[in-house]
Amino acid sequence: MDDVIAFIKHDHDRIEKALKKDAVAPTDDIVTHLTLESQVVYPEVRDEVGGGAELDAQHKKHVAAIREALETDAVRAAFAEHVKFEEAKVLPALEKSLDAKDLERLGAELAEFKAKLSA
Repeated sequence: MDDVIAFIKHDHDRIEKALKKDAVAPTDDIVTHLTLESQVVYPEVRDEVGGGAELDAQHKKHVAAIREALETDAVRAAFAEHVKFEEAKVLPALEKSLDAKDLERLGAELAEFKAKLSA
C-alpha cells in the first residue's frame, strides 16, 4: 500500500501523462484527484503542518484555476502548476510533519475514498 506521498505523486504522474498524450483532458480523473486531496489530504495539512492554513488557501486557488480551465487547453498549465506547488511545498511538509504510520494511514484513506468515488 502506498503512503500519501507516493499515492499523490503517482496520481500526478498518471494525469500529466494523459494530458500530454490525449487531445482531450481527462476531466473525470482531474476532478477525482482534486476531490481526494480536498477531502482527505488538506484537512490533515491544515491540522498538522506548520503554515497549513496558508498551504490550504493556495491549494484552493489552484483548484479554482484548474476547474475554470477544465474544458480548455489551459488545464495543462494549471495542472502542471498544481503539481509543482504540491511536490515542492505540500508533500515535503507532510513528510516532515507526519510519521510513517500517519503517512500510510492517509494513503489508505485516499485509496478507499478513490474506490468509493469510482464505484
